[in-house]
Amino acid sequence: MTTTTKPTISKKSASSKKPQPKSLIEDHARLDPSHCLADGLFKPLFRGSRTSAVLDVEYNFQKFVFCWSGPELLSIGDQSVFLAIHRLAVQPGRAEQVGQSHDNPLFVTIRSLLDMSYQATDLECLVLMASPTEIATTMGIAGNGQALKRIQESLDRLSKVFLSIHRSETPDTIVWQSKLLSTTLSNRKILVGFNPLLSKALQGKPATFIDMREQRALKSDTTKRLHVWLSCWLGINHSHQERKVDMNHLIRHVWGDVSTGETLYSRRTALKKVLSEMNSLTGWECVLTASGSVVIKRTPVKANQPITEATDLTARNP
Repeated sequence: MTTTTKPTISKKSASSKKPQPKSLIEDHARLDPSHCLADGLFKPLFRGSRTSAVLDVEYNFQKFVFCWSGPELLSIGDQSVFLAIHRLAVQPGRAEQVGQSHDNPLFVTIRSLLDMSYQATDLECLVLMASPTEIATTMGIAGNGQALKRIQESLDRLSKVFLSIHRSETPDTIVWQSKLLSTTLSNRKILVGFNPLLSKALQGKPATFIDMREQRALKSDTTKRLHVWLSCWLGINHSHQERKVDMNHLIRHVWGDVSTGETLYSRRTALKKVLSEMNSLTGWECVLTASGSVVIKRTPVKANQPITEATDLTARNP
């Protein structure tokens, strides 16, 4: 990941500037940032490639290493389901906090299915009850039989993923472990348990807000993945709503691995189309420079503003 150097601001110019109010994305999924930034956790998959490898992803954050493992790779369709349940869970009164005891024994069962261990053992989690149709609507797709089947399959895959956290200085020592999610059916509703890390993000900080109106407006899997990564990358520091990144770095963040040769060439071509689709969103401007860098700028969009517009700035030099 590339970083930008914060410009030096004199005391005079800094004091003369009025503080900018932080924008609030009303229709948002609230996620733990590591699940947005980890390369390869969710990525575009060709048909039939899901079972060609197991999920094995690492992400370094401060003094810790986050490790996700599972029997199957996770696609952008799985990411969309993941976002949708987080969107529903953040609604007031929707998710319920569950500890080792609860009035509803089914909620206790959902918590136990997370298989929490080490420092996660005694932590509370959030449990959401939602219908498959409601999840489909939140994703922006029709709630027909085939779509609902795919949603259930995605939830099953997500519930088989383990998250382990290690200290960087002792990578072989696990300090925290839990399944990503736990799920079960109850009276035609789906109960979803969020592990303590995801639950913490749903309740406050650290959290990344993903605009669901923008996600629903995007068509391609590659653009949906880039949108999530950029939303988190720009949002980590609220003072950075415009940043520059190398195009090849964006390729890794979208497809989850380092590419060379013909693969790199084809992905660079595909990424230009991705940037063009990002530019169709009202609040985004992605400018590809002659040097191969991409300048990303995001501006707040009000709830009553249209989320898309016909613009293409990818070929413009800043």
